[in-house]
Amino acid sequence: VALIAGTGSFCWGRNQQGDTARSGGWGYLMGDEGSGFALGQAALQALAQGADGRGQQTTLTRQILSALNCQQPKEIIPRIYGDSEPRTLIASLAPIVLNEANTGDPQALRILQNAANSLAAMVASVAQQLGFDDRFPIVFAGSLLARSQLLQEILEAQLQNRGLPTDSIQAVTNPVLGSLQIACQNLAR
Repeated sequence: VALIAGTGSFCWGRNQQGDTARSGGWGYLMGDEGSGFALGQAALQALAQGADGRGQQTTLTRQILSALNCQQPKEIIPRIYGDSEPRTLIASLAPIVLNEANTGDPQALRILQNAANSLAAMVASVAQQLGFDDRFPIVFAGSLLARSQLLQEILEAQLQNRGLPTDSIQAVTNPVLGSLQIACQNLAR
């Protein structure tokens, strides 16, 4: 099973019979749960709720204001909606969530927990579609999973909580090398 979480999110797997299955990959308007975009969006929502007094205060606010060159939370509205690439801008806030979670900010940790839960659900869906009853390997890829040991640890705990019998978990930081290796193997045949 390959789980990819970068700007977007997607899970794909293949069993020994050659059957394949997928979960996620629906894009930011319909899904991308657990992705960099989802983390950025959740951080903006936490900021807005905190600014309105509807939610807890968070260190995310100060960091996001700085990253977006804003002085007050309400200045973020035209900054986001006026950007020519708002999806990319929102996803660019994901490293802030990762950093603040590492420092113990409760809102950032909650966002990471939710992301890990969503990603674990994708893996569970693929495992079920493929009939995995025995242990199976998982590969983590994508910039979000590659950047955060904490997210990987939370995700591994979520997988265990779901009773998924993972054989091994490996993080792939340069998937291009794997693609080249497969291409070379196919050429040798």
